[in-house]
Amino acid sequence: KRLCVLVVDELDLLGQAGTKGADVLDTLYEWAADEGKTFALVCISNSIQDGQDLQRDGKVARVEAFSSYDTEKIQSIIMQRVGEGVFNPTALKLLSKKVQEYSGDCRKALELGLQSIGLCIEGLDAASLSALHGPSDKPPVQIKHIVAGDNLSRNSQSVKTIKELPISQQIVLVVASELSAGFEQRTFTLSRLSSYVKQACRHGLMDKMPQSEFDDLLRALQDVGFLELSDPAGGPGSGGGAPAPLSRQLITLKVVEDDVKRALQGLIDGESKGFFGNIREEARQAAEKDRRENS
Repeated sequence: KRLCVLVVDELDLLGQAGTKGADVLDTLYEWAADEGKTFALVCISNSIQDGQDLQRDGKVARVEAFSSYDTEKIQSIIMQRVGEGVFNPTALKLLSKKVQEYSGDCRKALELGLQSIGLCIEGLDAASLSALHGPSDKPPVQIKHIVAGDNLSRNSQSVKTIKELPISQQIVLVVASELSAGFEQRTFTLSRLSSYVKQACRHGLMDKMPQSEFDDLLRALQDVGFLELSDPAGGPGSGGGAPAPLSRQLITLKVVEDDVKRALQGLIDGESKGFFGNIREEARQAAEKDRRENS
């Protein structure tokens, strides 16, 4: 008998509860578990949590976690694509560091590299463009092009996405980014972040939200790349053993504070502060009180 291997990508989108995709996946899990069928299922997800949940439920036999690219690997991939003499070495290091810090996604590195090259070319006159076709001791793409490309890229992607999020998800990002900026904490437990959010938002919107809905809210933010949930025992790539209860999962902020402020400009700053400005201030006060009580 021939073995049929089916590879399913974007599991985190297809497998959302209550959707037709989830029903189809349940059937595929049953086929893969049936020893009478020569059928194997390989699923790819952006979230390690999906694999750990499925393994715990007995739907998958094994979970393999792949780490994101480190800075050296990102630099190597870009150099293979563009060759020598395009990026200033320091500029290339900055590019790889920015991408690795917030996602480690090689596609983002290539997008930022292309954006930076485009900005560099736009700033050159005809003579300088002609000189690019000959040998040069000075690579044209400099740090300023990386910084400008990064700002432009984040303006058109992260900022746009934050603006379109439901207000409850925006609140979580405001609180998490304030704690990160003010206290240099990019990682929180779910219970701690939930506590800060409820203390900061005294408008009846978050304090009455069931914990299950808050958990789903965090997973939604993870799906768009703004938060990362990981097992405290071994991080997102631990892969082995039963995952920690969700209440003890670590949550890492993966979006920079400037993006949140830029997306909600006018609602965070200004004389009247506004809705999100008040929440930001409440989050700061709650964190300071917590620090005093535990010092």
